Amino acid sequence: MELVKKSSESFPEQNDHCRTGVEVLDSAIPNGIPRNTMIVLHGEGGTGKSVFLASIAYNRLQAGEPVLFATLDDDPVSLIQLFQSFGWNLDEYISKNLFRVIDCFTYRVKTPGPPRDYVYRVVNPREPNDLVEAVSAAMNDMGMNRKGAIFIDSLNELLSQSEITSALETVKMIRALAPKTRRVSVFATLHTGIESLLEILFTLEYTVDGIIEFRYDPALAQLGMPIKQLQVRKLRGTRHTAVSIPYTISYEGIRPVDPMKLKEFLKSMASSTK
Repeated sequence: MELVKKSSESFPEQNDHCRTGVEVLDSAIPNGIPRNTMIVLHGEGGTGKSVFLASIAYNRLQAGEPVLFATLDDDPVSLIQLFQSFGWNLDEYISKNLFRVIDCFTYRVKTPGPPRDYVYRVVNPREPNDLVEAVSAAMNDMGMNRKGAIFIDSLNELLSQSEITSALETVKMIRALAPKTRRVSVFATLHTGIESLLEILFTLEYTVDGIIEFRYDPALAQLGMPIKQLQVRKLRGTRHTAVSIPYTISYEGIRPVDPMKLKEFLKSMASSTK
C-alpha cells in the first residue's frame, strides 16, 4: 500500500510571508512563514533536520532568492554532497552569487584544501563576533533584504564552543540583524537528546520566533517503520497547526505520509499476524 501522499495543495504567498516549499511544513503553516522570523528545528539525530534545511534552501533558490549557509557540524563539501544526493545542482546559483557558505568547520585544519568559490569566508565559531560580522557582510554582498534566507547547521557547535551566555547573545544578534532588520528568515538546527540541551532549548524558546520539533513515531519505531513526525510548537506572526504530522525521507526528498492510508496499512498488518 502506498503511504505517501501524491497531491500537493498550494497556498498563496504574501510579500512578508514565504512558503518553505516542503509540503509537510506548508500544510502545518498554510499562510507561509513570516520573513521576520528565526526558527529552530530541534530533535534527535536521524530525523532529517539537515535535509529540511537543504529542502527549504533549494526551494528559495528556485524562487530566485539568495541563500546563505553557516556550516558548523560539517565541511561545505559535505553540504554540497547533501544537495547532490537529491539531484539538486547548485552550479547555476553559485555562479549568480545566490548561494554562499560561511565555513565554521575547516578552521580546525592547518592545511585546508583548495578554495571553493561558494565559500564566502572561513570563521572560527569560538569568536562569535566574527560569525555575526561575516553574516552581515555576506548579506550586504548578496543583496539580502526582504528576500532570501540564512541557514545554520547547527547551533550545537556554537553552544559547545562558546560560553552559553555569549552563544545565546550571538543568536540574539543574528536574529536582530537578519529577520528583524532585513526581513531575512533564519532557520537553525539544534540536535537535542540529552538533558542539558533540553534546558538550553527551553531558554531558546524565549529568544527565537519559532520552534519545530522532529521525532520518530515511537509506536511505529517499534515496528521498524522509519516514519517520523514534526510538530510546530511555536511560531509567531502566522496561523499554524500544532498537530503532529508524519513524514518520511526517500531519495526523492521529504514526503508526507497519508495518515488514513497509514492507519489502513497498520490495520492490515495486524490482521495478517492473527
